[in-house]
Amino acid sequence: RHTRSTRDWSSDVCSSDLLFRKNGFEIDGEKILRTALIHDIEESILTDIPYPCKKYIPDLSKAKEEIAKDIFSNANINDIEGGYKYIELWKEKKKGGVEGDIVEISDLLSMIYEHAELKRLRMRIKTEELDEHLKNCLDDLKPFIKKYKFIKEVIPKF
Repeated sequence: RHTRSTRDWSSDVCSSDLLFRKNGFEIDGEKILRTALIHDIEESILTDIPYPCKKYIPDLSKAKEEIAKDIFSNANINDIEGGYKYIELWKEKKKGGVEGDIVEISDLLSMIYEHAELKRLRMRIKTEELDEHLKNCLDDLKPFIKKYKFIKEVIPKF
């Protein structure tokens, strides 16, 4: 299975950051990068749960937050210079602010681009699960497209 590296992910986030700046947004680049690097930290314990399975797990969001809190407290990490708290940065992508939105959008676009890459490579991996995953990613992106219309310009055509 192809997995994206931290380098790939960081590049995706930087690209989204630049797209927002190009469209007139003043954003905290350091906050975005720090948030991006820890945004799925709970997956180091929980693993990445496949999208179709998430509906069967009650209180998944609460469990993720508890795991993230445990990780940050067990790591004995001091607050970040500049006043950021790790758990607050972790929560950033759900707050609706532009920096958190950029991380969430980058996450969705990364997965959508992986689908486009599979298609470009003519990898005829057609499964209901992959098709459903792409549909879910595109659906999850819709509120962001409504909020930031320019996002539509960077979505590959399928």
